Amino acid sequence: MANGELILRNHELLSFLKTRQIKCVLVSNNSRRSVEAVLGQHDLAFDAVMTRDDGVFKPDPEAFLEALQLLRARPDQAVVVGDTHLDLLAAHRTGITDIVLVGTKEWMKPLLPEDIFYHKAAGLFEVRAIIARLLDMAGHQNS
Repeated sequence: MANGELILRNHELLSFLKTRQIKCVLVSNNSRRSVEAVLGQHDLAFDAVMTRDDGVFKPDPEAFLEALQLLRARPDQAVVVGDTHLDLLAAHRTGITDIVLVGTKEWMKPLLPEDIFYHKAAGLFEVRAIIARLLDMAGHQNS
């Protein structure tokens, strides 16, 4: 996928989540400077951004625990979208069970624990479909 198409898909996914009133926190192991440069360059908006400069690194569950605390949410109310084994491990250790991994590189696949369930997505369009399905299921359970 070309970089421009990826940015467009990111905008579409964030817009979809915003229309569903879903808060989004970006949790990155990159530096704040690096993350802000990318977000500013592509005009991507999150409700909060956490980086390694905040003192937490994935796979430490504290990375997602702090994000949940910011949102005043429980692990069972969260969905993690990531692309690495570090995202999977941190989410699982936090108690988050709805985990979507998108575009995980081939060399990284052996690092994904086989005993942790996650949704696999080829791209962000598929991520949106998975999240929509999860939201619909949660809505039916709360009815």
